[in-house]
Amino acid sequence: IFGSPSSRKEDLLFLHGLTGSSSGWDFIYPHYVRKGFSVLMMDIRGHGLSDIPKNINNLSLNCIIEDINDLIEKKKMQKILLIGHSYGGIIAQKFCEKYPDKVEKLILISTLHKTTAEKRRRILSQLLYYGTYFLFSVIHPLRLEKTKKQIDYTEFVQSHDLNLKRLY
Repeated sequence: IFGSPSSRKEDLLFLHGLTGSSSGWDFIYPHYVRKGFSVLMMDIRGHGLSDIPKNINNLSLNCIIEDINDLIEKKKMQKILLIGHSYGGIIAQKFCEKYPDKVEKLILISTLHKTTAEKRRRILSQLLYYGTYFLFSVIHPLRLEKTKKQIDYTEFVQSHDLNLKRLY
């Protein structure tokens, strides 16, 4: 958590997209800390420096939502401003559905909106679920073993979500 909890304006929680990590927000969080906000960034399960679950069921949206809830409670945050990019936006929406009293504001960046047809949203969620499992059970361990650190996303600032080098 960045910023002084005693003098904070609001608590911001940033959720990255698929194949990303919390380090993807490194370019922006200092701005909010200077403005007096408390900033929290987390690596979603199987991403960044978080553990890669052995069981695919532990990559479910429900598990990730409970991770977020546990983190909020551990940090004693009240209502948060939740910012989600891409897959993080899908997670943020699901978190708001389950814990609406814990979110003051929701900001979605390049993600599906709730008005998207539920059937398409469910199919996409399943595709992301199994795609995430493949990426992080097969590809990510190879990359992590090679680097042993968070990915530096600064070289990908102007890239798009399907940039193959960034995905690797």
